[in-house]
Amino acid sequence: MLCSFKRLIYPKTPEANSSGYMIGIYNIHEKLLDVKGSKINEMKVVGYYLPIIGNIRFKMAGNWARNEKHGTQFEMESYQEVIRTDRTGIVAYLSSGMIKGIGPKTAEKIYDTFGNQTLDILDKHPEKLKDIPGISNNKLKRICDSYLATRGARDIVTLLAPHGVTPNKAAKIFRKFGLDSLKVIRENPYRLCEIDGIGFLTADKIALDMGLSPTSAVRVDAGLLHTLNDAEMQGHLCMEKSHFIKKCVELLNTEGIDAAMVSGRAYAMLKDNELVLYGDQVYRRPTARAEISVADSVFKLLSCGAVKYKTNLDTEINIEERKHGIRFASEQRQAIKSALTSRICIITGGTGTGKSE
Repeated sequence: MLCSFKRLIYPKTPEANSSGYMIGIYNIHEKLLDVKGSKINEMKVVGYYLPIIGNIRFKMAGNWARNEKHGTQFEMESYQEVIRTDRTGIVAYLSSGMIKGIGPKTAEKIYDTFGNQTLDILDKHPEKLKDIPGISNNKLKRICDSYLATRGARDIVTLLAPHGVTPNKAAKIFRKFGLDSLKVIRENPYRLCEIDGIGFLTADKIALDMGLSPTSAVRVDAGLLHTLNDAEMQGHLCMEKSHFIKKCVELLNTEGIDAAMVSGRAYAMLKDNELVLYGDQVYRRPTARAEISVADSVFKLLSCGAVKYKTNLDTEINIEERKHGIRFASEQRQAIKSALTSRICIITGGTGTGKSE
C-alpha cells in the first residue's frame, strides 16, 4: 500500500509513546476502492513504531482487519520508504527529519559528494560522510544512530517491537549482525542473547512466538548455555554435570525435554567445542579458556621465585607501626612479608579479621 503520513491518533504526541504501539491516519496514493466501489483516499493504520514523517511516501505491508469498535483498519507489519533516486528525491529524504543531524544544506553537500550512491554509502560505508565539511565524529555518530533506527533497523523493530524490543535495542541488533540481522534472528532467535539488555527468557518467548518448536535442538542448546551463564553470574565458573543437566531441564520446563535429551545435546556441544568438560565439571568454552589463561599466568609467576627485598622487612614494619600508632598481630606481620616478597599472594579471611589493615 503506497501511502504518506497525515496525522497521529495515538499517542497524542510521539514523545508520549512508551510501548511503541501507534495509530495514525495515512493518505493513500494508489487506486483503492471500498466494497461499494467508491475510492478510498485515506486509511487508519495500527502497528508498532509507525512512520510519521511528512513529505515521504511509504510502501506498507500488512493486513486489513475489521474491529468491532474502531471499524476497518490496516494492521502494518513492515514498511519501506519510497525514495526517488535523483537529487530532488534523495535530498528531500535526507532532510526530511528522519535522520537527525542532517538539514537541507548538509543533505545537498552529501548528495553533491556521493550523487546517486548516497543511500548505498549510508547503508554500507557511513564513515565516508566524514569527507563532508562540517560532519565531525560526534555528528557522524548521531547520523548513523538515527539512520539505523529509522531505516537499517526498521524491519527488526517491526518484527520485535511486540516483544518489548525498543528501537534502540533494534539498532544494537543491526550493528551486531548487520544486513543479515533478520536472517540471523529467524534462524536462531537465541542469538539475541548476545545483545546487552536481552536475556534468555525474552529471546525464548520471541523464539516460541515465531513458531520455533519447544523441543528443538536450538532451544535446548540455548538453554544449556544460559544455565552456565546464570551460574557464572552467581560466581561459579563451572557446574557439576548432573546438576547442570538437571538445572537446564528445570529451566526449559517442557514436556518432551528430559535429562536424556538434554545430555545428548550437551554431548553434541562438547563435540562442537561449545562446551568443555574437566572431570565432572562443565564450562562454557570462553570461561574454560579464561581459567586456563589465569592458571598459566599464576604458574609463570610462581616459577619466577621470591621477590628480593633490599631492606629489613621487620625494621620497615616496626617503623610503620610507630608512624600510624598500630600493632600488627603475628599473622598480619607474616601476611605483609608474604605480600611484599611473593610473586602472587592471596589474602583471605572473614569479616573483621584484619584483611584491610
